Amino acid sequence: MWFGSAICMRAIVSQIEQERCRTMPHASHKSRLPEIERISAHLKEIALMIEDERHCLDIITELKGLRHELKLLQSNVLQDHIDHCLERASGDDPAEKSKVQAEVLKLIEATAS
Repeated sequence: MWFGSAICMRAIVSQIEQERCRTMPHASHKSRLPEIERISAHLKEIALMIEDERHCLDIITELKGLRHELKLLQSNVLQDHIDHCLERASGDDPAEKSKVQAEVLKLIEATAS
């Protein structure tokens, strides 16, 4: 059956754009490597602290720093997604913009915890 409506075509284009976004490398992703190196340094420090049987409060403090770095990285990747993928996918269609807004909310909810 042929679905030649503009709505159907828009949905197909949207799916193609979303797939392209999933497979398209983001130049900004490599700029996140210093953040990942800081996260790795926190993990190594925590492992050393545990091996050295350091005080729990010291380990918890380091874990707090690790959590902060992870949240920062997560926030930056989410912002990249909004900037590069969702902007392009939304286009001028109000229904599509609503769908994109729902996706952003879903991402924010998923990353909130």
